Amino acid sequence: MRLTQQIRQDIKSELGYNSRQVSVRENPGGLSTSITVRLKEPNLDFDQIEQIAERHVKVDRCERTQEILGGGNTFVFVEQYRK
Repeated sequence: MRLTQQIRQDIKSELGYNSRQVSVRENPGGLSTSITVRLKEPNLDFDQIEQIAERHVKVDRCERTQEILGGGNTFVFVEQYRK
């Protein structure tokens, strides 16, 4: 299952929100993956959606310097509803 589908499924099963209320898109990039979760309605629970999305973040760091290593990382961004 693709990561975007997994995030959608988690949001739907845990909060009951559907694709008309929350959009989940993968943004093509180089070596890392970026996913944007966008709330389409103002009354949705931003904090709970953000908690679900953060479960899918994967960032590899250098053990010594804590710098983000290139490649294989997954970043997830949650955007609040805007008119």
